[in-house]
Amino acid sequence: MSRLSKVLFCLMLLTFNASSYGQRNYYFDKKETHYHNDIINDPRLNSRFCQVRNDVQILKLTPYQLEGYGFAKKNQAYYSFVINRNDSIKKAFLLLLSDGSVPLYFYRYKNDKAFYIVKDSSRLIEVPKNSRDIKALRNFLTSISLDCKNISSEPKLVRYNKKLMTEFFDKYNGCNTGTFHFFKFGVSAGYNASKYYIPEDLLLFYLDYLSKSNGGGFTIELFCDAPIGNSNISIHPAIDFTQNQYGLDQIYTGTLYRWRGTISALKIPVSFRYYFDNLKTRPFISAGGIIGSNLVENFTLRIAENNPIDDNNSEEALRSDWKKTNIGWTAGAGVELKVDYRKRLNIEIRYSNLMRRVYAGSVIKNPEVSLISGFSF
Repeated sequence: MSRLSKVLFCLMLLTFNASSYGQRNYYFDKKETHYHNDIINDPRLNSRFCQVRNDVQILKLTPYQLEGYGFAKKNQAYYSFVINRNDSIKKAFLLLLSDGSVPLYFYRYKNDKAFYIVKDSSRLIEVPKNSRDIKALRNFLTSISLDCKNISSEPKLVRYNKKLMTEFFDKYNGCNTGTFHFFKFGVSAGYNASKYYIPEDLLLFYLDYLSKSNGGGFTIELFCDAPIGNSNISIHPAIDFTQNQYGLDQIYTGTLYRWRGTISALKIPVSFRYYFDNLKTRPFISAGGIIGSNLVENFTLRIAENNPIDDNNSEEALRSDWKKTNIGWTAGAGVELKVDYRKRLNIEIRYSNLMRRVYAGSVIKNPEVSLISGFSF
């Protein structure tokens, strides 16, 4: 084997060993680090013990014996600290949630939980909590983040939970300008441009030319927007009330047929939104499914044998005993405008394609384009 081959072989071995150790769980004391894959991850007991399973038993190593331990695949690390809980001084393992100039730690045992930080010294500081008033938490976060103007309004959005606390300290430690993710709900309203397609086998012989009708109306919507983790993706369910009116005039063998329709419906679209990060304006795209039920469905036909139509011409109501449930898909794009630290103005253009199967092989299609504006808080 040549010298170059030997060097490459040694490098491969070193790389393999480093990567294999990097994927293994570990625990460490003041002297050395031990790698062990079979460390039990039990959130209920992680603050009290590092549980190591061997061939004989489960070893329960305490914070008095170890400096810390971690789970490589989950990218979780616990560190031993002296804390004060319920007027009792003790050592516990704290989970590192955010690393940086001001690391954030989390303690949990049974129903007791707390957050701690280390700032400007090695002294552990508990983040204040007040179940009736969040101003104590807000004031604390504001005071420690004065050196990062990019997140000056974010303390008002933080609640005492792992997700929001972790996101806040991640942004603070990097002094990032990205948008803070939080739950929103609101109301929207807008205009619909709609079409109504009826298959020919559902029409009377003189309605062959009335199989497609244009219409329009309005939409009123209640919605919520829930971010998925700390990503730019959110789930966006809503409840819509829509009302559309349709009309079409056709002449067939010298007779004028005037068709009119009104549909009021309750719809539930559920879509996923992806937001493009920006400080004040956040463009987004969305796609998902929709289900609806027609609450009111009225169709009339007025026939005039001697054109034009007047009040003396006959009018008949068309059948409306078809199935009322519609299913389909929806997609859209828009922009979210920041009003203040929490309030948002939304403008969206949305396409929905609804269908309902009336009989075997007969499907009524009801696509619509909506221009919607809303307000969330």
